Amino acid sequence: MSSTSLSSSALPTTSASSVAGATRIDLNYATAMAKGSGSIFITDCAVQTVIDRVTGQPKLRVVGGSYSKEITLDQVSISGTHVMFDATGLPAGAKLNVYMGAGTLTSGGKAAPAITVPDKASFTVPAVTEPPPPSLSATIVVEDRTLKAGADIKVTVTFSKALATLPFDAISADHASIKGVTHSTDGRTWTITLGAADSIESVSNALRLDMSKVSSSDGSRGSGVLASGNYKVDTVVDAYLFDIVQVNDEGVSSTDGITYVSGAHSSDRQFVAGVLLGELAADEHIELIINGTAVDKSKILVVGEGDGWSWSYNIVGEGDPSLVFNEGTNTITARVVKADGHTSATVTKTVILDTDPPVVESSPDGATAFALDADIVVTFDQAVYWHYEESNADILYLRGEGSAPDIEIYLDETNFSEGGKKLTISAAEHHMLAGVKYTLVLPENLMDLAGNPVFGYEIQFTTAGGTSVPDTTSPHATRVIVEGDGTYKAGETITFRVRFDESVKVITEAIPAIGLSNGKKASFYGAFGNDLLFKYTVGAGDDTADLEIDDIAELGGTVQDLSNNMLDLLASAHIVHGGIYDNSGYGTMFDVKVDTIAPTAPAAATLDTDSDSGTKGDGITSDNSPTLTGTAENNARIAIYDGATLIGTTTANSDGVWSTTIGYPTALTDGTYTITVKQTDRAGNVSPASAPFTLVIDTVKPAAPAAPALALESDSGTPGDRITSDDTPTLTGTAEANATVEIYEGDTLLGTGTANESGAWYATVDAAHALSEGVHNLTVKQVDLAGNRSVVGGAIALTIDKTVPSALTNVKLATDTGISSSDRITNERYAVLSGTGAEAGASIKIMQGEVVVGVGTSDGEGNWNAYFGSPLNEGEHTYKVRQIDAAGHASADSPSITFTLDRTGPESAPPKPQLDSSSDTGISSSDGITNDSTPTFTGSGAMANSMVALFANERQVASAITDASGNWTMTIHPDEELDDGFYSIGLKQFDVAGNKSPYSESFNLRIDTHADKPERPVLAASSDSGASSSDGITNDTTPTFSGNGAENGAGIVLYAGTRVIGSTTADSAGHWELTVLDADKFTADGSYAITAKQTDKAGNTSDASNPFTLVIDTSGPTVSSFLNKTSAREAQLGFSEQIVFKPTGMFKLIQAATDILSFSGSSASNWYVTDGAGGHDSVLNFKISMSGLYNLQMNNESVLDLAGNVAIIGSPQWVVDLPAPPA
Repeated sequence: MSSTSLSSSALPTTSASSVAGATRIDLNYATAMAKGSGSIFITDCAVQTVIDRVTGQPKLRVVGGSYSKEITLDQVSISGTHVMFDATGLPAGAKLNVYMGAGTLTSGGKAAPAITVPDKASFTVPAVTEPPPPSLSATIVVEDRTLKAGADIKVTVTFSKALATLPFDAISADHASIKGVTHSTDGRTWTITLGAADSIESVSNALRLDMSKVSSSDGSRGSGVLASGNYKVDTVVDAYLFDIVQVNDEGVSSTDGITYVSGAHSSDRQFVAGVLLGELAADEHIELIINGTAVDKSKILVVGEGDGWSWSYNIVGEGDPSLVFNEGTNTITARVVKADGHTSATVTKTVILDTDPPVVESSPDGATAFALDADIVVTFDQAVYWHYEESNADILYLRGEGSAPDIEIYLDETNFSEGGKKLTISAAEHHMLAGVKYTLVLPENLMDLAGNPVFGYEIQFTTAGGTSVPDTTSPHATRVIVEGDGTYKAGETITFRVRFDESVKVITEAIPAIGLSNGKKASFYGAFGNDLLFKYTVGAGDDTADLEIDDIAELGGTVQDLSNNMLDLLASAHIVHGGIYDNSGYGTMFDVKVDTIAPTAPAAATLDTDSDSGTKGDGITSDNSPTLTGTAENNARIAIYDGATLIGTTTANSDGVWSTTIGYPTALTDGTYTITVKQTDRAGNVSPASAPFTLVIDTVKPAAPAAPALALESDSGTPGDRITSDDTPTLTGTAEANATVEIYEGDTLLGTGTANESGAWYATVDAAHALSEGVHNLTVKQVDLAGNRSVVGGAIALTIDKTVPSALTNVKLATDTGISSSDRITNERYAVLSGTGAEAGASIKIMQGEVVVGVGTSDGEGNWNAYFGSPLNEGEHTYKVRQIDAAGHASADSPSITFTLDRTGPESAPPKPQLDSSSDTGISSSDGITNDSTPTFTGSGAMANSMVALFANERQVASAITDASGNWTMTIHPDEELDDGFYSIGLKQFDVAGNKSPYSESFNLRIDTHADKPERPVLAASSDSGASSSDGITNDTTPTFSGNGAENGAGIVLYAGTRVIGSTTADSAGHWELTVLDADKFTADGSYAITAKQTDKAGNTSDASNPFTLVIDTSGPTVSSFLNKTSAREAQLGFSEQIVFKPTGMFKLIQAATDILSFSGSSASNWYVTDGAGGHDSVLNFKISMSGLYNLQMNNESVLDLAGNVAIIGSPQWVVDLPAPPA
């Protein structure tokens, strides 16, 4: 009868979870479930089953307790085996039961059993867990260009939240190195600069960001690995050109690419030059293209060594064609090219050639009455630029004719307006005399952007005539200018240029001086137009933070203008403590500092945190262009040295903090650097070197570590099988000395360890990442001290097993010998137990109490055999079995198994076996000769109900169980099929334990399963009629045949084709003979294939012999033609087939009833045969020497066929008419 409900043992596994105040219950059944009818109850009390008075059906009623909740089925969701519902509001920490009536749920159409007993489906309400903060997300945009040597690419990562830091180890990029990471002020947008990492061409690459290693400022953490879009890499060419290309760039700027130097003149030769980073390989060269034309690569000079290489074209000039730029825009491109077509990044330089100098558009040139109080104004067609130079190049001259003195005017920025197109000299500056012809000479340092000078213009004009207004105005000082950067050390000379409102001179022989605020004096050096120069050499101890003019009293009475007006000291007093201007030409007030004390050694440099990969503070980094930082005096110049080699400079800020990147543009090679720092204050005083800082550059990724092994202390169970009950196992292996080793499962970091000085390491999976039961493929990476992370090494497949195996129940005696395989009686001293249901690969132990007396191992399906370690004694034995799984867990013992060992066999042998008549094939059914290779034997008189076994030449070939009378029958098993030959067949009988008796008397058996085909039959000579007795052609329709090669006594059957024509028996020599009986005679002429088959005594019939070809011919030949051959004097008689001519018969040539000629003798005497229409030898030719008319007469016996049949002549004579032979 089929069941209408599930087994009452089909109870669910119950779990509960609470998140953000919501409690979720999950009932997990063993089979898929569906909704039935009723409700589910959650309560801390009991339930009763009662009869609903309305429906008459049973229902549950909650009784007692303090809390209960009813869940109707419309609140339930089902997914496969999971029955889930919301039970929000349950008291945290309460232990509650789940109850339901039978049929509330169903499975496979059957009602699920009721749950009405406490603790069958119960749970404890968990505490409320707040939801995790929103996860961190990001988008990645990669610059659309190819990464080449010298051409970095930018990757922009935009995060959903602000980050304080972006860990370097979260970033990986295919075939690229991370050169730098910067971020926006809000911390959301980060820019990663990727540089060349190896020499490769790769069309498909991506930057990957491990979001699990990234957290925002508010603690949000990402998950998974984000990948950028694709970028291409072509770094096959390692060397590349620095992106600054130099040319002969004259003008305001030497780097703006605007110049007047065309290169057309030998005095102003043009060139192209730059810096090569890296070293050219043998198959690489620099490709230089100027205005679309490639330069002969042999003309490009490359010089240097190591990392210091430069390249140039036409910079020396010998033998080179002149490099001439075109007016206007010129384009220069350069790159490194490899023979196979790969290139470095291309650098480009645009050069604008401008050879047109500025033109004066308006001036007082030619004026004859230029007003003395008017400003001199000169305008130009383009902007001109004025620069201070160490000469008189910045002086504008007004050269007067005759005795009129020349006027020198120092220009500054106040003289230029309208964007540099207008130059103005005010009347207060020029002080020209009346009625004088002046020539205005523009300064040499006026030029356009390209450097084309205005120099060469002479503007002539005459001031208004009449009596000159006498100059009675005293000159006064306007400002003090100091050459240099404003900070000076001991031994340096400071030049003070005191500028006046007009040209002045010193009129005394005494050398005036100006007093300085540090108590020193600057002595007069010379008068230059509007300027008086004073010089002061700094001495040790002259220090002051703000050097000023302190006293100009000595200028009173010694300085006057060219009209002899004495200096107005009061009007000039403002320069005392009034500030000093720099010499930039436009003039900016600045402090002059005298500092003669060398600064102390600065603090040792340190590696910036962002550059300190690996262990922070150890000075080891994978950044080969690292940033160093330190502290020094405010605004000091910092020089960084590796040993005695200067490798970088920078300037401290106003707080004395400095930071700079070294190894750029040429990255540092791997190795150890001894870094010291010197500071130079603004005065140029150089400090001693700082304490050394040891910097180690290591950019080489360590090799992937070997696959880890499970440490012995974690390898429970069988050592080396990688199965353990330890869910936080310790792994071990080898790596670089002191490297950090990371354990991963997929991309999840599970734990870390550190290698010792010998590279040996141990690392344990963190408790937070305890491994679940099952197989885990764990890999390791190593991170060297510089922070270089290796690729993933080999994996270890580790199986975690924390489940104790169940006790074995199906234990059997595998060596249960004898008639029954389950009676637990055996004669095997080394008994074997077996069973099923073990864990795969478990160790099986046979237990006698707590003593292990045998062991075994289960296979992959849980089947097992266990073997006793020593032979057992006869008698009864009782044992138990337990299994130990691969993780080392031991099960409880199995139920006991008891078996009996019996090794005493039967004393007497059974009677002789007999071949069953049905298997004795052939002529006799009792001769023991058969073609049955799996014959049946019978016997009697054996032990009742016991096993008997049949042996052929002592090999067991069959077995059977006797009946109650000791009778038996058995057939040799097909797997034991007997080959042809002679066999001694014996029988043994066995007791219930399988102990065997002696052999019975033997039965002699011959197996013969094959008969050879006999020799080909032959036709007896007596039956072979015709001219030959061996040609097989005869007219005998009951011929006699014979043969040889048959077996003794074999039956012979003769066939004509497939028709049996007779049978006989071969004699002892294998010879036979038979004559076809009249009933089987041949009835039709023709050719026949005669074969023979033999059937031997075992009944085997052979294949047919080779055929004998027999021709039966019972019809004679007939005349088909007669012909007189007059030319040959012969007659021809044609027949229907091949003939044999016998001249002894009647065969005559007759004329007038007289025999003229008889034909006899052998062929070719007076007759012969030839081939004709009737076949071979079917024409009889007669040679006749006489002429005349004759009759040829013959009878039937003269011509026969090959079978001896007489020719059918028909008409017995023919007329032979031969003419006389020629004379």
